[in-house]
This record gives sequence, structure tokens and C-alpha cells, in this order.
Amino acid sequence: MELARDLAQITKGSKTRFIINDRPDIAALCDADGLHLGPEDIAWQDARHLLPKGKILGVSTHSMTEAQSMIRQCKAEAEGYRPDYMSFGPIYPTVAKAIPDPPLGTALLKQLMPSAIIPIVAIGGIFRHNLSEILSNGARNICMIRYFGAAVSSSELSHKIHNIKSALQEAIS
Repeated sequence: MELARDLAQITKGSKTRFIINDRPDIAALCDADGLHLGPEDIAWQDARHLLPKGKILGVSTHSMTEAQSMIRQCKAEAEGYRPDYMSFGPIYPTVAKAIPDPPLGTALLKQLMPSAIIPIVAIGGIFRHNLSEILSNGARNICMIRYFGAAVSSSELSHKIHNIKSALQEAIS
């Protein structure tokens, strides 16, 4: 809780959004910018009631079935009540979890994109070398935990951020 409050203060007023994973109680108590929930966490509908208005709510999906179900749920909800985004993945193999979900691949990502009514965040095993494939299959939002998390210094992290910014600019133009 102390760390969450410190991080919330550091990011307050900046362009960085501080999202708490799995814990609506901590997100509310530290005044985080939002909350991200997985399929085993509290239902997103219940969490939406717990979060103050204007807070970001994201949900994870780990299969095409889960993603399509989430899209159906979103279509049934009033705008402003549905989640703000949905992650989809892992796209590629990942070691971010002790028991990782099977990779979904870019073909399913491409198939899912046209039906989305909330932003989709591609996640799982995304690095500089496969970024263009992710983008060419419709992703506009990406999560690169291991790529950035592996930086051992602020200068290495800065280099990685610049590298990805350049790659994104190349892909867009």
C-alpha cells in the first residue's frame, strides 16, 4: 500500500497512468489512475461500481472465446460503463507467468480487431523484432513488459523507449 501511494504521487499530474493490477481496494485507496483485472479476479462490472468516476478499467482475455465474450458484454453495456480497454494475448510465447497461457498468434489478433468496440491491447512476447507483425495485423495498442522490464539502467530503458518510438514511427509512415 505504501509503494502504491508513493507511485500514485509520482505519476499524479504527468502523462503516465498508474494502473493497479488485480486489486480494486488498493487502486481506490491509493487513488491510482485505474485498475486492470484478469479472468480470475473480481468481475469487472463489480469493480466498475467500486472505482470512482473517471478511473481507467482494463480487463485481460487469454483466448478468442474470452475476447468474444468480453466484446458481447461490452455491446450490452452503456458506454461509460464498459471497460476502457481489453488486453488480448499472449500473442507470442511468454515467460511472464509461472503457467503461461498458450500463444494466440497474430491471425487471431487480426480476426478480433474489427469486432472490438473498446481498444484492444496486444500483449505477450512482443519485442522490437516482431513489432511490425503485430502492427500489420491491426494492433494499435501494445504491451511490452519483458522488453522494457529487462532494462538494467535508466539509460538502457531510455534507449529502448527511443528504439520503439522509432519503430512505431516507421510502421505508421
